[in-house]
Amino acid sequence: MACAARPDRAKGLKVVVTHAGGETNRTLDLRKASSADSLFHSLGEFDFKDKGSVYINNRGSHGFVILDAVQYLPVK
Repeated sequence: MACAARPDRAKGLKVVVTHAGGETNRTLDLRKASSADSLFHSLGEFDFKDKGSVYINNRGSHGFVILDAVQYLPVK
């Protein structure tokens, strides 16, 4: 998920990834840059089969939620 880290961004952003194996919950701090680079935060590796979703909920988070993209990449 792409988001530029800034001090006014959300802390405690809830993300739910729905995939073939069920649901995975993540909580992100968008004030901090990801460990891989300064833009994309990894949500993990999932098997989506025919369908899936990424649900982003700002309820209870503190700060602005501004996201640029959700990227799906094939896993080899």
